[in-house]
Amino acid sequence: MTTHSIRTLLAATLALLPACDPDDLDHTAWDEVEFRCNPLFSTCAPTNNTPFTGALNLSPLDTTGATFENIRVDQVELAGGLVLDEFWAFEGQLFGRKGTLIYSGTAFLNARFSLTAWGDPISLLIAGVTPPPPAMPGESFWLYMFEWDDGLGGTTPACLPTEPGGDLRALVHDDLVIDGATGVASTRPDTVYIACLRGAAGEVAYGPLGYGFRPFEIGTYAFTAAMRFLRADYCGDGTTWTKYGQPISYSDKWNIGGGVQLGHTDAVWGTSGALCIGEALRAGHVYADITCSSGVVPPKCGDEDDAKARYLAEGRFWTALP
Repeated sequence: MTTHSIRTLLAATLALLPACDPDDLDHTAWDEVEFRCNPLFSTCAPTNNTPFTGALNLSPLDTTGATFENIRVDQVELAGGLVLDEFWAFEGQLFGRKGTLIYSGTAFLNARFSLTAWGDPISLLIAGVTPPPPAMPGESFWLYMFEWDDGLGGTTPACLPTEPGGDLRALVHDDLVIDGATGVASTRPDTVYIACLRGAAGEVAYGPLGYGFRPFEIGTYAFTAAMRFLRADYCGDGTTWTKYGQPISYSDKWNIGGGVQLGHTDAVWGTSGALCIGEALRAGHVYADITCSSGVVPPKCGDEDDAKARYLAEGRFWTALP
């Protein structure tokens, strides 16, 4: 594959899934599987560009120099030409070491990740670095503006924009990977996972977007469950039953959400998908629309008291629609 063709494919996006409106707790799901067009070359990404992992599964980067999912990080260079001896992420922030000195925070502004992807070179740049908002002292995630260097003197954002707002930034997870078919998160040592705010792995972790389910605090099992409720994966099989921009409120056992507001139950969620599903669902779906790869659809929730009882007894999340 030529360098030009690799750039054409890779510049498409790192985006994972959509974002929410923090003011309205507009908890949305991942985009439908679709082609993602490349603004650099006016072409579209390949058919395996799913909302789980972004174009060509680029999101996870191995920090040891090993090739993982056809991507190898050859070096990370900070502004001024300082080539790091190693890099990593920890609790939402990038770190690097050169000799005995440790670099973090805004030191990664204008950093360049030199990659070998499918045998060809490509560069990923950090054009912006934003610390956690002072108004949210419990937030630990820094935000990074990742851009592709097109090799022609220009760059293009690696993430799709959030809506509303058009935010192109991403956060980073440490020692995390997400299965591209099922959306299941698991631990992988020596890994930096780039998660766009437009993606579920970014949105559901970031407190200012109305969530704050951080995998280093709640574990990958619960983090997977949080992404499932976010994207209306009722069956727990990786299929989303919503569209971008659907309003929803939620309660959770970690006391992060604002609670179920007036409306009707969307679903009560366990760790493997929905425990029960409401009648009227997101994006105009109804209970009868839902089909599961296992052939078994979760039961319909009863009235509000039934949904509440299920949530209190064994649920992790309870979602409701206006």
